[in-house]
Amino acid sequence: MFIKSIRVKNLFNQYSYEYTFNELSVGFGINGIGKTTITRMVSFLFNTKNDFKSGYWCEIPFSEFTVTFNTDDYVSVFKDNQGNITISKTIELDPKNPDSVIKRFDYTNVHIYPDEFIEEQKKLISEIWESFFTDFGNAVTSINWEKSKSYCVFERNNEEIKMLSDGEDKLFKFVCLIVQAMHYQKDTTIIIDEPDTHLHIAWQSKLTDLIYDYLWHEKLPHAHIILWSHSPFMAAGREELLSEPHFVK
Repeated sequence: MFIKSIRVKNLFNQYSYEYTFNELSVGFGINGIGKTTITRMVSFLFNTKNDFKSGYWCEIPFSEFTVTFNTDDYVSVFKDNQGNITISKTIELDPKNPDSVIKRFDYTNVHIYPDEFIEEQKKLISEIWESFFTDFGNAVTSINWEKSKSYCVFERNNEEIKMLSDGEDKLFKFVCLIVQAMHYQKDTTIIIDEPDTHLHIAWQSKLTDLIYDYLWHEKLPHAHIILWSHSPFMAAGREELLSEPHFVK
């Protein structure tokens, strides 16, 4: 089961549109229409502590938010002019159920600790990095997992690097989080918000190869992956994966 569409009405009292998805999709859209916002709404929708009476649901202006699955089941949240919320749904989704896991990658304040990863994962992260991202200029050439238990040590030609660039930092966190996702059960939905931010065009292309050709086909064949991006290079040569908003009145 995967998300077939997301529909929102009167988001920010301004936008009404629908995105439709395949099992692997790249969602495009101009800045400011709420791609990150609806990603958070999807994540909160399946939170077991979600009571719809406080927090995000009260803060964000909208009149309808509907998630439809490929089984044609759906969950809809409606908010009236007084802020009262009602729910309509044909399915109960429990995040503890492997068939209904929604995983949203958020890079904000993420810290990667070596002790969080088993040896198999560390090896895979290093292999991914060395296979895809070591052939550009001054890029990190290796990851030393053994030098410290509280932080990862990065090396360039056997010399320790004190600080990663923003692009390297985000890319490393992405690789670590996606490796962790490989241990989820099948039918997991993975939503990734702008993984290409801070990346050079050459690395965006490499990231595309990593996600499409390696991770999705080889390592996560049962996962549903939604990528949000502003970069056309994330779907270069794969235009069938593009998902753009269909605006409605």
